[in-house]
Amino acid sequence: MPSQTNTDTERVLPSVPLLCFAGYLVYLIARAFYRLHLHPLAKFPGPKIAAVTSFYEGYYEIVLKGQYSKQISKLHDQYGPIIRVTPDELHIRDSRFFDHFYPKNVHLDKEGWDKRFGVADGVLATVNAEAHKRRRAALAPMFSRRSIIDFVHIIYRHVDTLAHRMQEFEERAEPLNLTHAFPALTGDIIMDYFFGFNYNHLKNPEFESFHDAFTKIAGMGHLATQFPMILPIMDAIPDYITGWLQPAAKPILKFQQDHRALIARTLRGEDLKSNDAKKTIFQEILDSKLPSSDKSHRRLAEEAQVILGGGVETTAFSLAVATFHIINTPHIYQRLHTDLVAAFPNKNDLELSVLEKMPYLKAVVMEAIRLSYGLSARNPRTHKTPLHYKDWVIPANTCVSMTISDSSHDPSIFPDSTVFIPERWLGDPRTPDGLPLDRFMVSFGRGTRACLGVTLAWTEMYLVLGMMFRRFKYELFESSVKEVEVGHDFFIPITSLESKGLRVFVNSVD
Repeated sequence: MPSQTNTDTERVLPSVPLLCFAGYLVYLIARAFYRLHLHPLAKFPGPKIAAVTSFYEGYYEIVLKGQYSKQISKLHDQYGPIIRVTPDELHIRDSRFFDHFYPKNVHLDKEGWDKRFGVADGVLATVNAEAHKRRRAALAPMFSRRSIIDFVHIIYRHVDTLAHRMQEFEERAEPLNLTHAFPALTGDIIMDYFFGFNYNHLKNPEFESFHDAFTKIAGMGHLATQFPMILPIMDAIPDYITGWLQPAAKPILKFQQDHRALIARTLRGEDLKSNDAKKTIFQEILDSKLPSSDKSHRRLAEEAQVILGGGVETTAFSLAVATFHIINTPHIYQRLHTDLVAAFPNKNDLELSVLEKMPYLKAVVMEAIRLSYGLSARNPRTHKTPLHYKDWVIPANTCVSMTISDSSHDPSIFPDSTVFIPERWLGDPRTPDGLPLDRFMVSFGRGTRACLGVTLAWTEMYLVLGMMFRRFKYELFESSVKEVEVGHDFFIPITSLESKGLRVFVNSVD
């Protein structure tokens, strides 16, 4: 029988769970007080809730599916050009500060992306500036113009395959879904160039590609940002279960299985080429001067995922943006088509060197790239010394970010910024205050971490658009500008999840 003393003690002392809850509550209150009043970023403007908890960001990114970028734009309208967007991050909206923030000759750390992709050692997400510098240098030869030109005949081959597929849809008088066709094209090109084989997505009757997989799983990065433990858990799940739970992920899972096998064979020194490109990306890395730690199976696998993710959707979206606006704006189509006919009387004789010298085609590509952004996500950097912005002094080692779309839609630089106007790039284009306009073309990034794939992307854009608008004309089918407008920031721009895609009827021209 319990003693009276024990009974009285049980009545007075709170339960252990209650003590834990009370202690945690005190911790949260103390942390909130610190972040609001004592934190190095406490003086910067922004909503208090964003300063207190990262779940403010999480609400917009996870619950509302990639809407924090839009909310940040509204916050800038309210608080000014520099705001605190998470407890430990500042965001700046100022197009004229872009080049200063992403300097050409200073290698900066980049925090945040290592947590959201599960590829912390891939060149894209590498935090440490020196590690990034050496990893990027090892990849640079494959992204050079010389290497792209050596490979261009394979790009021609895939572009011709797209033309044949268009003819098939023309013969059947069926609408062609370019939102599916373009990622199939860019996926086959990326696979051939970097891995020595492809899945013939472009020849698939339904244009099976990585597109649906990227769309379905891209938002997982937002979840991983808030809950980093989610990635190790997902990695531990067998592929067959992941494929069963999320069928759209199957193309990515197959790629992961195949590139792991390819890496293993490469490490054994086997000759793996199944096309006439020179090297796979794995051979390029293994032949480089990187330390052995950067040539591990795991890091090669991470690099493969980064290259696929960065090379498929971005260019495909730019092609979709260009195509919609060309079709939807008759005078743009007419001028572009007329130029292409004059340059290529025989519609089957496209040449990259000629396409690159066509001013109006270049202007169309520039405008498409401006409105497709490359990345929709905030692009962070960490300066190791205090950073001065106007009257503000940002403490050293603070995570600060800017966003590409802010420059693309700066009305002081691009009047009518949402309108597709290739003519703004013709001649010697300048901003209203006299600065070169191309200084503000930042869709490929700036500084030492700018996109490596810029030459490949431009080559694809020239050849695909040249073929499409020399050989065919199009009619939109149940498609509007919403098919090429950003609906969600899933790191890359994603259109509305309800969109059925950019669909067109195809007709050949002489």
